[in-house]
Amino acid sequence: MSDDERDRRPLDDDDFGREGKRAKLEEVEIPKEDVKVDLSTGVWLVKVPKFVAEDWSKVHQPGTELGIVRLYQTKDRNQLPIMTFHLPETEWARDTPKDYDLKFTNTAPQNEFVFTENAKGHAVGITGVVQHEANVTPKLNDAYRKMMQKRKEKLASQSRTVRVLNEKAGRLSQFLHQKGNEAGVGMIQRKVVAQHEKKDRLPEDVLMDMLFNKFRETQYWNFKDLSDQTQQPAVYLREVLGKIAVLHKRGPYSNFYELKPELKLGGEKEDDGDDDIDED
Repeated sequence: MSDDERDRRPLDDDDFGREGKRAKLEEVEIPKEDVKVDLSTGVWLVKVPKFVAEDWSKVHQPGTELGIVRLYQTKDRNQLPIMTFHLPETEWARDTPKDYDLKFTNTAPQNEFVFTENAKGHAVGITGVVQHEANVTPKLNDAYRKMMQKRKEKLASQSRTVRVLNEKAGRLSQFLHQKGNEAGVGMIQRKVVAQHEKKDRLPEDVLMDMLFNKFRETQYWNFKDLSDQTQQPAVYLREVLGKIAVLHKRGPYSNFYELKPELKLGGEKEDDGDDDIDED
């Protein structure tokens, strides 16, 4: 075989020799941990509000109680037990609402597992099988409203500033007031009122929690009622609604929003007939 033909052919073990084979094997990193698989332990995969997750991130002591789940004998319209979740009265959750609703979104997920990782982020075992998926949403009580009001005030203080753009604008405003120009004064007043009535945007996860609560109360909502309930800018509200809800275009619920099928219990879509739906 010529040197050119040898260079073009695939390499095999004979080309490495004994020392070469050892070198190839040493390049392969074999995890030292024993891979453990536990398929007998069932777990719940639960989505919680961002502010709850942030509180939990402050806890570093093993064995700390993060909350209590209560199951009641009463069942909902899907014949599932009514459940609630409660944060403990503790320093790390001092300013956070304590009472929440816990509701299943999928009672039979497929091929979902909990993995353990080593220090390098490699999966080295399975410690549980996801049996249920659920959402935790805050109860609309005084504690929740107080927290939301504080957030709105904080956002307002960060976003609302007064700044003089230029000297000419200041002289024009002074001239209009001195002359008593009704049209000019009216224009300024309307501008001030519009700025005052401008709605502050809540964080998206907080707004989604509010909307999920509303859809739990009533299956169908029109945009005006949701706008009144959430007090959010129309464009922003439509944008968030488009991520979790569908808009019926005709039929008995024309111009009403409804949760997307995959966000309902078990991902099952209810029969709505032949209504046209727009995922706005």
